[in-house]
Amino acid sequence: MSKAEIEKSFQILKGTVPLLLKHNISAIPTNYALWYTYVSNDSEQLKQEIDESINKGYPLSALKSKDLYRHYLSEKQEVDAWQLRQSIEAMILEVSSSMQDTQADTTQFKNVMDASLDNLAKVEREGLTVSEVMTLVRSMVKDRRSGVVLGDVTVSIGVSQKAEKESSSELVARADELLYKAKNLGRNRVMPIA
Repeated sequence: MSKAEIEKSFQILKGTVPLLLKHNISAIPTNYALWYTYVSNDSEQLKQEIDESINKGYPLSALKSKDLYRHYLSEKQEVDAWQLRQSIEAMILEVSSSMQDTQADTTQFKNVMDASLDNLAKVEREGLTVSEVMTLVRSMVKDRRSGVVLGDVTVSIGVSQKAEKESSSELVARADELLYKAKNLGRNRVMPIA
């Protein structure tokens, strides 16, 4: 099976599964073969009959699906099990690859968060000045793809301290307001508690 055939099968597979879900069709092999053929346009008559049932609002019951399968697939053509298997394997490989990418992104995010928390602890522990905090934040700004520190960047910060009986969302809202005030005043500055 060529790469183009695998890609075509994969695209048909990607179109088949949502239709099974949309029409509440159980994903048994005969139903899958029926809807795979429908999506692939390999049988114009089958496509017309299914479209007619859908357009008239008739439910595609198990009995109706079995009849369509018998009439259009089992008597007229054998479903190529190997091609079906290849399509499923290609889909599994893509899902696996996507999961690995997600895991890598999650790991990278965790590392950035860990470094940020370490830097925040350093701020608390060493009592850094605002200028030192800004330098620290600038050193943490990296290109998302390459991981290279970007160098000269501007930093606007809104500093707020939690008041007694104040909710976390109120605290963040005040800091956010100060951040935008810093940006509006020309950026690259810290707006302390008012």
